[in-house]
Order: sequence, then structure tokens, then C-alpha cells
Amino acid sequence: MNVDFDQYSYYPSLRSRMWEMRGYGELCEDSKERLLPIVSLASHHRTKAIEDVANKVREYLGDRAHILDLEQSSIYACDECRSLMNPSNGFSAWREFLVRQPNAIPSALLSSDAPIRDVVQQVRRLERDQRQVVVRSRAPTNDLAALQAILSAVDDVNNLMIVLDFGYVRSRASALSIEAANVINALRTTDDATRVVVMGSSYPKSAATYDDAAAAIPIQERAMHSALGGDEVAIYGDHGSIHPEPMEPMMARFVPRIDYPLPDAWVFRRVRSDQGGYERCAQLIVGLTDWQPELVDQVWGAAKINAAAHGDLTSMGTPGPWIAVRVNLHLWQQIHYRDDADEGDDFSDLI
Repeated sequence: MNVDFDQYSYYPSLRSRMWEMRGYGELCEDSKERLLPIVSLASHHRTKAIEDVANKVREYLGDRAHILDLEQSSIYACDECRSLMNPSNGFSAWREFLVRQPNAIPSALLSSDAPIRDVVQQVRRLERDQRQVVVRSRAPTNDLAALQAILSAVDDVNNLMIVLDFGYVRSRASALSIEAANVINALRTTDDATRVVVMGSSYPKSAATYDDAAAAIPIQERAMHSALGGDEVAIYGDHGSIHPEPMEPMMARFVPRIDYPLPDAWVFRRVRSDQGGYERCAQLIVGLTDWQPELVDQVWGAAKINAAAHGDLTSMGTPGPWIAVRVNLHLWQQIHYRDDADEGDDFSDLI
């Protein structure tokens, strides 16, 4: 499948985990047309065989175009992830798997221990066989030489998109915007037509570390993108309001919490179960001056918060579904985001 990469102004990265996929799946059709998701194949609840996970992804995406990547952490990985990461013969195992995935734009695998020769060979063969290819770097400065070698090797730079993924960016966004600019300048010295997405996530491991009285977490990846120069320099991407680093699952008691994404922040409320739990959280969210009641009829996540505020918690009594609500609302807000920042804005608050 071939798409016009420049048609999209938003590239969210989502793992194929249940609640991330549910949040995407509940978007309206018009919203789905306005983003191009990067889906990293990871375990989906108890489903870990990679072919079965790929089938789950197709259930959510249907025949829509998407970029297909591979989860690289052992915590979330599918059963066959390690074998598909084998770099021999230009990552032939991964390329053979991709051929069987309809509507998927391939993401070339880029790992620190893979020979550059195999990485470049992988990209060239993916371009030859599937025309378009995405290269995602999770360590942009360290990967710069490999990225420049790829740019020099492809037949047509218009078939290529490079994703610079800076991972967790909170408290580092200002410095990372400078790093991103340096990497982009180096890439465009190699080929000035290089297409680049810059992404990161500032969603924390635990919202409980933030003061409930303020209960707002700034979305620093948006500000980082603006400090870099906005859409004139790179396309915006993020992790869909999910913390980018894998976390070991653990059994723990939880305090009910509902997050309400805004264009530039996440607002949340936490209330103990014996003090009202999710219903009270929803009532507090609906009572915020930032609450947008018009979204109730447009956005699944807003409808779920509104329903909970009126006592309907059907299938919403555990944290998982509320992750889907957050992802759903975040994706909608970023699809409709408008960057109104002036060129002279001061981004020193990102430090």
C-alpha cells in the first residue's frame, strides 16, 4: 500500500496492546482519516503469537493504511519478536513477515547491535518490494551515521520517512528540541528533501506523583515540536498519551483516576473508591472549566466520562478502560490541534 506521507500532520505511535488499540478503534471514521498510526506489534492481553497479534490489529484498523513496527522490549514483546529481530540477510525474517501484512507500510528495524550493512540492505529491499518504507530511530544522535547511509542508498527519498523517537521527554524537552534540530540539519545536508517525524511522550509513569490540587500535566512533546520550528521543520508525532518505557506488570491496589486530555495538557482527578471512585472522578472532570460538553456527542471518550458522571459505569470499573478513554480523547485533541505559538514564544519552561 502506498500513501501520501505529507497528507498527515499527526503520526501517533501505539502498541498493539488492548487498551491502546481500543482507544484508537473508538475514534470516528473522519478522525481516523486524519492520522497515520505507527503500530508496534506487542502482546495483546493474553495473545502473544505474532500472527495472532497482527490479526487483532487488523480487527481494529480494517483496511486502513498503517505503519507496522515491532516492539523491542522483552516485557511487551510477542513470542517471535526476537527471531524477527535477526539482522541476517538484511532482516529477511522481518521482511518475509511484512509481505503477509496487507495495508501495512513497513518500518525497517534499526537496532544498536545490527551491522549497518544489514540495516541498509533491509531498507533497500523493502523499498524495492513494497516501495515505501519508514525508519524509526530510538536514539537519533547515535543512529545518525546509519540514517545518513540509508538516505544515500534509497532509490528515491520520497519513498522514505524517518521517525526520530526521543522516548520520554519530560524535563528534557528543551534540550531534545536542539538535538532534534541538529540531527535534522545533518540529515538534510545528506538530502534536503528528507521527510522527518519527531516524536516523544511526557506522560509520566505515575500521575500520582503530581499534586492533585493542580492535577494538570503539561504535554511537553507538543511544546518541543513548536520549539523545533513546528510543521515547517518536522511532522508531529507522539505516543498517544502512553508512557513510552515498558513497565513490569505488578499486582497493586489502585485509586480510581480519570484523565481528561486537553490540546496541551492532561487534567486528572483521583478519588478513593470509598469516597465515590470513578463516578466522583467523572463528576469532577465534567465540572471543570476546561470540560467541553460538545464532545460528548462527537468523541467516545467524552461520552464515557459523561456517562460515568451520571452513574453509568458499565464495563468501566477498572483502570484499563479508562486508559482507552484517555488514548481516545488524546488522539482526537491532537488530530484537531492548531499550533498558535508565536515565533518569539519563550520555551524555557520546558527545562
